Amino acid sequence: MQARDAKAALCTSTKSKTQRPRYQPTITTISLRPVVHYKPSQAGSMLPTRLVSKFVCGRCTRRGYRKYSSSSLPDTFEQQAVPFGKVHLSNRRLLLVSGVDASKFLQGLTTNNVDPSRAEGWYTAFLHAQGRVLYEGFIYPLLRNKSLRTQLDGSVGSHIGKGREDDDDWACLIDVDASEVDTLTKHLKRHKLRSKVNLRKIDEGEWDIWAISEPIDGHTTDSICLEDPRAPFLGYRMISPADLSEEMMRSDSVHPIDDYHYHRYLLGVPEGPQEIVRGQALPMESNIDLMRGIDFKKGCYVGQELTIRTAHTGIVRKRILPVQLYSAVTPPPSRLDTANSSSTPIPPLGTEISAVPSATHSGESGTAMVRRRGRTRAAGTFLTGLGSVGLALCRLEMMTDVRLTAESGDFTPDLEFEMKWAISSGMQADVRAKAFVPQWHKDRERIKPQRRLTSPAA
Repeated sequence: MQARDAKAALCTSTKSKTQRPRYQPTITTISLRPVVHYKPSQAGSMLPTRLVSKFVCGRCTRRGYRKYSSSSLPDTFEQQAVPFGKVHLSNRRLLLVSGVDASKFLQGLTTNNVDPSRAEGWYTAFLHAQGRVLYEGFIYPLLRNKSLRTQLDGSVGSHIGKGREDDDDWACLIDVDASEVDTLTKHLKRHKLRSKVNLRKIDEGEWDIWAISEPIDGHTTDSICLEDPRAPFLGYRMISPADLSEEMMRSDSVHPIDDYHYHRYLLGVPEGPQEIVRGQALPMESNIDLMRGIDFKKGCYVGQELTIRTAHTGIVRKRILPVQLYSAVTPPPSRLDTANSSSTPIPPLGTEISAVPSATHSGESGTAMVRRRGRTRAAGTFLTGLGSVGLALCRLEMMTDVRLTAESGDFTPDLEFEMKWAISSGMQADVRAKAFVPQWHKDRERIKPQRRLTSPAA
């Protein structure tokens, strides 16, 4: 008995000596930093507005700053864009939406949040079920402004506030491209069903839409003025009645509409069905997220699934960027032509942009970029242009120095891109294009991860 106990004690002692120690996890301290929200000031610069109570780790914060390896444009580029003064946007039309269910109705169809208590307008888009853009535009709420409602509808009770004595029904104006106002009306009627919503197209010449560099004083009661939220230095949008429009037309500061379009192209802001192709363009490739047209925290709406999945798990590999057009016999430009001092043949819509094969790019990376799976891979698609500046849907890692992943991209500074199209029988035009990333793209890309965690100040 004693021998057996001694043997058991010896075995226990041996096991205790050879037993492996328990795993001790290593605790790593991660520094936290407060989330800073940015809001464009009147001068257009991105300035911090407030600190919030939520924190994110420094590694996640720095991740947004590594997307751009170097600056493609000077920090003051937007300030050097040509001012456009006052421009009558004859290519835009208005649609009046009113009724008891108007705000709830639009909440389920648009990408931005429709807050009935919100007084200022906002930019938004309409998607189809597969998540591609159908229409884009601005929504201007009319909060209990009976003077504007009377001018818009002739009498307050005919459409707005129908069936209610207090006239507190929510109503708004939708600013869309003139060629799409009829199809947008049909689109809204298709989803209306039994919702108590009234739709009315504002007649041409009844109310006008203006793009102005500075707000006009003295017309706050009989017009609507909104600071354009899409990009800094884009000025204001103004909706005015016919009598005020006639007064503005007689002003010396009215510029042609091409000045406004050229200003947009320099900033990389697309607008209308030619630049945001209906039924084909994706909202984030069209910069609608950067132009503050998407609320990633709102509830369900048509086309939300693909948009929210791309925002949280995917990578946006293509975006609409400004491109400088130049001849093949001239060296590549170092910046955009802000003065509109030159003119270049404008390629047609949909012209493919491809890399120029040369001996400089005969290496492994250049060959892989120019040819994929035995065919030439397009680096982008041209959309529109004016003078020598245009907009194109560009592959970021091919045409710019943007780095979306840890792997190196295909872009090199000496790489050139060209567009070719037939102009007559047996003749072909050849134009080179260089893409630039505006500074406001970079600023809003940096704060996008924080913006998803908590919404910025109104």
